[in-house]
Formats: sequence, structure tokens, C-alpha cells
Amino acid sequence: MTSEEETLTLEAKTIRYLERSRTYPISFAFNLDASMLEEFELLHTITSTSMSRCVNLNIVSFDILKHWPPLGGTLVLKRLEITGELWSDEVGTRPYTILETECPSLNKFELDMMGSGAPAVTTSLLANISKFASITHLHITMLDAVIEVRDALAAFHDLQCLWWYSEESSDEEFAATALSLPKLEQLKLEGDTLFLSLTMLNAPLLRRLELRTYSENLLHWELLNPVQFPDLETLYCYARDSNVRRILGAIEGHYSLRNVCWRIRDQFIPEFIRAFSKSALAAQSSQPLLPQLDSVSIIPDVSKIPDEKPPPPSRWYAEIARQLTKFVALWNELSADRRSTFKLCLDEALVEASQEIADAVASYPEILVPRVHYAPLFGPFDVHD
Repeated sequence: MTSEEETLTLEAKTIRYLERSRTYPISFAFNLDASMLEEFELLHTITSTSMSRCVNLNIVSFDILKHWPPLGGTLVLKRLEITGELWSDEVGTRPYTILETECPSLNKFELDMMGSGAPAVTTSLLANISKFASITHLHITMLDAVIEVRDALAAFHDLQCLWWYSEESSDEEFAATALSLPKLEQLKLEGDTLFLSLTMLNAPLLRRLELRTYSENLLHWELLNPVQFPDLETLYCYARDSNVRRILGAIEGHYSLRNVCWRIRDQFIPEFIRAFSKSALAAQSSQPLLPQLDSVSIIPDVSKIPDEKPPPPSRWYAEIARQLTKFVALWNELSADRRSTFKLCLDEALVEASQEIADAVASYPEILVPRVHYAPLFGPFDVHD
């Protein structure tokens, strides 16, 4: 940036940006508060002259929404992000809107809200957006999970990808409320109440599912109903389950599953490998577990539970190495077509934690695969336009 550009006012910089961008698509990010009256005047100038070619809009203040001029006319907006903190005494009775005309190109909406006023404003914004845009990718982050927000999702008939994060909920009826998302293909849930709501979710086209729970007692695998998700192909679970056999029994009915990524408490990894080997690979089994499975990835959860005394790491490291060797022996009994596709993936941190594990992986590189890192199933909008 030149010294001349550094001395320019915000308005002058904005005007220069608009002039240089000519008629090309542009992106805007606004972060204002109620004291910045000059910037609000500039906001009106921008929206009246250039919003018709804005494709990405990022709003990082709810003060802006209170002064936001309606986005009318023909819009080419594709992605909208609204982030901020709002408390009940700031909400008032005014509905929060941002669109007043059709915006068919808008398909990605991210709403990250905190504060006691977040549920009311979230519901208002979702209702407004669903009227004027065909949202396919939705990301919601908020402290509380409430029925009103959940019910608002039913209006998103074209929704294909949903990422919802919530820390807590006091609503006992939340999990018992039915929700139908007929086009949903990807789902990520973070939060125990949201997690339980799987039992009432109708999403027959769901292919990729990521679940993150922080409860020690939530038996989340019991909530996975194969009838609900007949096309489920990829499953990632971040949890702290220890009942390995019940987990294996719960996923057995998902006959479309191709890839499973499992974060499991480290001391239960040997038991998991042993039980999985016997269930999925045993040649004498007339009905092997998930014969179509391509890969299972194991990520250790090293978090500690109060008052628990786990075994010394060296003991279960050695047991993991032994179970990996047994896994390879059973793998060799598979048919040729299954041997060419099936893999057991181990997190790189686990491989590097023990020389015995590292040696086992190095000896069978076509069967035991170390993962450099794990990428979640999808980010909020991990989709190519």
C-alpha cells in the first residue's frame, strides 16, 4: 500500500475500489457499530450503487442490520455470512430482514450468533431468507438449540448441506420434534441436544454424516437408524464411547457405508481393532460386517475423564501393535477384490507414539495406512460452485 493510499478515508478507499472493479463481481465485509454514523451513510451509498454485482457479503455486526437498507432489485448474491453477539434487551420488536426481493443465486448462508437474543433473531433471519432464496448450504452456530429455530429449517426445501453447532438447550421437547429435509445429503451436528434429534430427522438422501458430542454418557450409535439413512456412505463420529460391540452392532445395518472415521478413547483402541477384525474380516463368518466397506479410520481421543486411571500408554501401545498384526492376518483371507479396496487408517499421531505401531504400519503399507491429518467431512460451504 502506498503512502497516498494509507491516508485515504474509508469512503475514498471504497469509492476507489468500486471504480477499479468496474462491472466485475465484488465482495463486501462490513464490521460497524452504532457510533460509526459516517460509515452507515457509506453503507447506504454502497448498497444503492453496487450491491447489484456483489456475490459475497459478510456482516460482522448486528448494528448494521438495524440500519440496513433493503436489498431490492436484481441481485447476484451467492454467499451471505452474518456474525455477531446480540442480547435480549437489544432485540426489540422489529423483525430482522435483509432481503425483500427474490435472490435465486443465493445458496450459501452462514449465521454465527451468540447472546440471549440469538434465538429470536436467528428465527427471524431464517424465515426472511427462506422466502427469497433457494438455500442449499446452511451453517448455524448459536449457544442454545430451540424448537423455533429447528422448525424454521423446514422451510428450506432445497437444503443439501447443514452444519449446526449448539452448546446447550433447556428445551425437553426439542428431540421429539419431527423435521423433514428431503434433499439433505450432508449433515454435521455438534451438541448433545441436536444429536438426539437424529431420531426425528427424515433425510432419506443423506450420504455424509458427522457427529460431535461432548457427553460422556450419550450412546450416540443407538440413534443411527439404517431405515432413516439408507444411502449413508461416509460417517465420522467424535465421541467417547467405550462399548465397542454395541457400536459395531449399531452400524451393521448400514449397507451403503463405504468410509467410517472414528475418534475413540485411546485405551479402547485395541479392543476396537480386535472386535472389528473378527466381525468384518473373519472368513468363517457367513455374514461379515459391512462387506462393502472401503476404509475405517481411527483417531485417538486423549482427553481425560475425572477420577479415571487409564492403563500405562506403553501397555496399550503394545496391544495395538499385536491387534494390527492379527488384523493383517485376517485381511489376507479376504477375496482378491476386497483386498484391493479395504484399508485400516490410523492417525499419524498414534503411529508416531510407538515404535511397535510404526513398525507394524511400515511392514504392511498397503493395508495399514497412516493419515497425515484428518479433514472434516465438509466445511460450512465446502462445495465447488
